Amino acid sequence: MSNSHEHELIVSEGKKSRPEKIIAAFFYTVFFLLVVAVLYNVLIDESSWVFIQSIYAPLTGALFCLAFALNYSIEKTILIDLKKDKLIYRFSFGPYEHNQFSTVPKLEYVAVFKNIEGIYEVNLWFNGNKHYRMDHFDKSTEAFDFAKVVTSKLNLRLLDATKKGDTHWIETVPAN
Repeated sequence: MSNSHEHELIVSEGKKSRPEKIIAAFFYTVFFLLVVAVLYNVLIDESSWVFIQSIYAPLTGALFCLAFALNYSIEKTILIDLKKDKLIYRFSFGPYEHNQFSTVPKLEYVAVFKNIEGIYEVNLWFNGNKHYRMDHFDKSTEAFDFAKVVTSKLNLRLLDATKKGDTHWIETVPAN
C-alpha cells in the first residue's frame, strides 16, 4: 500500500499555537453573538430605515469577527513534492484542505543555527537571502539529524551556523 504523501517533504508546518486558537475561538463566539443579534433584529423590526440601521453595525462587526477568526484558524503548510518537483501550499481549515501548486524555487542549502532563546532552528535557504523556517529543536543533535535528512532528500549542503561568526559546512551523505 502506497501513501500519497510519502514523496512530500514538509518545508514549513502551519500549526496554530494555543493562543492563536483561543483568539480564533473568541472571534467565532463574538461572530455568533452578533449574528444572533442581527437575526433578533430581523424578527422584531419591520422593513424600514430603522431596521437597516439596527442590523448594519452588528452585521459589519460579525463580518470583521469572521475574518479575524478565519485568519487565526486557517493553517498554511508548505511542502515540496519530491516526485513532481512542485511546491505545495496547503491551506487547512478543520478537515478541509486546499492545495496551490507552484514551481520549487532555486534551493541553495540548509542551515542550523541557535537563536537568542537557545533554540536550534533549521532553515531552508533559497533565492539568495530568502528562507523557510522548517523546524526548531531544544537539542543540537536533533536539529542536525533532521537537517541531514532534509539535505539528503533535496541533495543540498548543510551549514552549521550554531556559533556566531564560526560557520562551516558539514559533509552529508547524498540520497540514493
